[in-house]
Amino acid sequence: MATQKTRDEVIAALEEGRVTPRHLLDVTSIDAKQTAQYHLRELRADGRVERVSRGLYELTDDSTESNGGGEVLEALVAALEDDADLDADEFEFGDAAGGSS
Repeated sequence: MATQKTRDEVIAALEEGRVTPRHLLDVTSIDAKQTAQYHLRELRADGRVERVSRGLYELTDDSTESNGGGEVLEALVAALEDDADLDADEFEFGDAAGGSS
């Protein structure tokens, strides 16, 4: 079973641009081409990755748009680490369709 850490590494590499399974061997902790292919196949099945051409993959538009909440998450984590009070009015949350409220 795939670990979340490895999956996160693959997604981080994809956030930098298109990747091949061989490239993932260089930039992640994955040590076998078959393992890289497995992770890419699973991410395709989840709809987060698409195959551009044989052996070349990129994040889907939906995947990159859904990462827009990362700034909110980072702010929440920073606030919790600082043990600060949070004011929900400071944050903008998008709806399930990816738009802002």
